[in-house]
Amino acid sequence: NDGDTGNDSGNDSGNDSGNNDGDTGNDSGNNDGDTGNDSGNDSGNDSGNDSGNNDTGNDILKDTLPKIKEIKLIEPKELPDVMACLKCKIPVFLSGPAGSGKSTIGYMIAERLDLEPYIVPVCQQTTKADLLGYNDAMGRYVPSPLRFAFEQGGVFMLDEIDAANPNVLLIMNTVISSKIVVFPDGKVTKHEHFRVLAGANTIGTGNNTQYCGRNRIDAATLDRFAFIPVEYDEEREYAFAPLKKVCRAIQKIRHQAAEYGYNVIISPRQTINAGMLIKYQKMDIGKALDIQIFNKISDPVIVANLKKTPLNDILD
Repeated sequence: NDGDTGNDSGNDSGNDSGNNDGDTGNDSGNNDGDTGNDSGNDSGNDSGNDSGNNDTGNDILKDTLPKIKEIKLIEPKELPDVMACLKCKIPVFLSGPAGSGKSTIGYMIAERLDLEPYIVPVCQQTTKADLLGYNDAMGRYVPSPLRFAFEQGGVFMLDEIDAANPNVLLIMNTVISSKIVVFPDGKVTKHEHFRVLAGANTIGTGNNTQYCGRNRIDAATLDRFAFIPVEYDEEREYAFAPLKKVCRAIQKIRHQAAEYGYNVIISPRQTINAGMLIKYQKMDIGKALDIQIFNKISDPVIVANLKKTPLNDILD
């Protein structure tokens, strides 16, 4: 004890006092430095940032973000048929070109049915575990979106289903047809409000010149779905277009491409994006059309022919 007392008193009184003095010096120095930096940064940088950067950021947002306005809702023409099938618990396969609104229909259906939407994109790398969930290294089950929808109810949509591995998709055969499915953690009973949708650019027959990354889907999987095609709805496209004249111009180019038999995609996405660039960024219409449409077409003959589409009667 005496030895401890001596060491303690020595260390405490000596080392502590020395350390404290050092700390005091460092603290005072650091504090003085901090004070200088804080006062400099606060008065300089912050004021500069507040007066400059924040205002600039706000100005940029004001310039780029569209003004919110009330738009008359035009429902997809396919919605009643999709609703009819799902009310009868019939899975629906939505097939259509890129940008035709298949995923949007999935969200709208979930809202109409007052169910949680589970829109899951799939591809060649999608695995059985992605669909059914898995047990981790500790043996704990990690659920998937499919599991939540299957057990608790919801609209489960396999988006881009024709890009998935057809062997993995065979799991959906059991999920759709059975009342009880075995998941990694055990048997689960299907919820009465579980509904299934699929979205694809093809009808499951394999790739083509436009959608080259698509797979053939097993006939047993396709047999479980009702097929509803989704086409471009130009009335809805016009309603949501930032610039109506640009919308009509792009639609005319689309019609011209169809008349020529060109395999090019000119979707409502191009209408919306080009309109945004022209309206909110004051981009030249020719440049906006190049960025959104013509630069994506590799054949110069097709580009030249489509650029000849008469638009003066629309844009004037």
